[in-house]
Amino acid sequence: MEEDANKSPLQIYNATVVSYILGVIRLLEARLAYNKTSLALVALHGKSECGAGEGGKVNEVVGMLRDITYLEFDSFCYLTEASYLIYGTTLFDTFLTETTRFLLLRFPHAMGKKQVVPFEAVLSADSRASVINDAVAKRVRELAFGTFLDRICFLREAFGLKIDLEPHVTTALEHYSTVRNTVIHDQGVFEVSLDKNQGLRAKRKTCPRHPTLVRCQDLEEAEDAYLAVIGQIYKAVACDVLKCAEEARSMVEFLTRGRVSHPRKGQTS
Repeated sequence: MEEDANKSPLQIYNATVVSYILGVIRLLEARLAYNKTSLALVALHGKSECGAGEGGKVNEVVGMLRDITYLEFDSFCYLTEASYLIYGTTLFDTFLTETTRFLLLRFPHAMGKKQVVPFEAVLSADSRASVINDAVAKRVRELAFGTFLDRICFLREAFGLKIDLEPHVTTALEHYSTVRNTVIHDQGVFEVSLDKNQGLRAKRKTCPRHPTLVRCQDLEEAEDAYLAVIGQIYKAVACDVLKCAEEARSMVEFLTRGRVSHPRKGQTS
């Protein structure tokens, strides 16, 4: 394997994109397995008895599947779709983080004059590179608390990236980021507050079975928006910042030519 020191900046940055693509492939594989399981359960519950010639082990497994109730399966579907959206959004989140890290490491001055490095950290550091690595890591963590749009704005302003978002992409970034945060941080069904007499009350605020509305097509819409942004960011970094338009052409075409194909419920191939 070629040493990283011998790789071009574009090759190093490509690793960030490859990481995202591998995550999407993993997600697609998981969805296929989920869809196949769903179809098997639907088919199983539609039959009154097992097929002839099935062995005891198969009958045992089939019996276990038959024991899955509708409410159990409904909860399984809800958590699975929510988990997919969380994971898909986290892949995009990671891409933004790693892109920001890559650019700050290459252009440390973009961190700004207000970025302070403690004198003790400078004295204890093994090298100048170590100081920069730590400073960049701190700055990246700070930026990660912002919204997706805030972080994209930082990339525009700090590095001059040309990232033009269509209105529906901007809306999707805001919406699905909010949905992910709600799934992670707020699955409460009731809201506790004070009434007019300052007495405590608990009022139902959402569906008891599905606290956060996550539709089966949400992941597809979210991934379409994420891929649109990733394509633009990659093109801007590779062509405008690194000046490697020809070398990056195939990757740019791959990222900007269309959406990722997601298997729908009831579709396994």
